[in-house]
Amino acid sequence: GEYVYSTPKVLGVAQDAEATPVAKRPRGRPRKQPVQEDNASDGYIEPEDQSDVSEEDLIDVVASRTRSKRVRLA
Repeated sequence: GEYVYSTPKVLGVAQDAEATPVAKRPRGRPRKQPVQEDNASDGYIEPEDQSDVSEEDLIDVVASRTRSKRVRLA
């Protein structure tokens, strides 16, 4: 937005333009963000007394941990 007619001003404008970095957009296919595991949100609570835990509870925990994250359509 500024008209420049003298050589020193042209050099000053060019140096200012070179000094400021240009934000480039990434090329190609965007990368997937790595999944961060949150141990608190998996729903597993370690039992204090093993006698209180039934076999059905253990099966539910194993099933929830091994269930696929993908939804398959029949």
